[in-house]
Amino acid sequence: MEINGYKILSPLRENRKGISKWGFAEKDGDEYFIKEFSSPIYPIKRDDLSEEQIMEEITVCKKFQEERGKLYRAISECVSGNIVPVYEFFRDKGNYYITTDKIEGKPLTLDEMKKMSPYQKLLVTRILAYSLGLLHSRGIVYGNIEPRNILFSKSQGGVYTAKLIDFDSSFFVDNPPKDESAFTSNLNYLAPECHLYMSGEDEKITTKADVFSLGIFLHLFWSGEMPIFNYDEYEYPFEAVLCGEELDFSREMPRGVAVVLNQMLRKNPNDRPSLSSVFMALAKINFDK
Repeated sequence: MEINGYKILSPLRENRKGISKWGFAEKDGDEYFIKEFSSPIYPIKRDDLSEEQIMEEITVCKKFQEERGKLYRAISECVSGNIVPVYEFFRDKGNYYITTDKIEGKPLTLDEMKKMSPYQKLLVTRILAYSLGLLHSRGIVYGNIEPRNILFSKSQGGVYTAKLIDFDSSFFVDNPPKDESAFTSNLNYLAPECHLYMSGEDEKITTKADVFSLGIFLHLFWSGEMPIFNYDEYEYPFEAVLCGEELDFSREMPRGVAVVLNQMLRKNPNDRPSLSSVFMALAKINFDK
């Protein structure tokens, strides 16, 4: 089976949310990751639709193509080997597709996180702050921070690096998603203001939402567990924060890192630092190799 010149190497698999299918493909001797979007579907030979409905569907598709194309081009301009940009965005028949380079890497298990040295954890933490900061400098909210979207690989010298993948939930600050389900990927990492936005409140979502989400992930990354709050009262960190609780940190957390995370996890987005500031603060922390 071929799609736009890509030879599909195995049947595409549906993702866990049912909004796309993915797999791997080959083109000109190189392997790629390929994703098929379940919607929108460009109306080709749709006898079940009226002319007016067809025009409405075409309008939706054109808007999707324009907005996602603009976003993917902006992401590709973020010059970092730790951001995996879209290689090609196209429509084949009725479906839209993206391809990216096939990345050799995988999410870390909790045991693997715990075994990393503080020195290596600090390197990865700086990489993530810098890479997300590049997106933010172009007004892009990543919107999808969780362990499965951060792929790790180890060099022959034993040094870890991390790459950000999956920009399906990303958007420009001035064009937030209208669909509330856009923020339900993993509620453990959801920023408080995103929940308010989903609930219909007049809340502006900025790049500071990523700062909060990254803070949650980094606590897990450094300590092997989520931040501490009243688990009997609340299910997710954002719930505790919205109700006035401050998140506590594991004793495994180095003091310098804990100071930075405390700032990142503040309730008010305006009180959180930018990721460029986070990166500068991390640059002042040192651990022996």
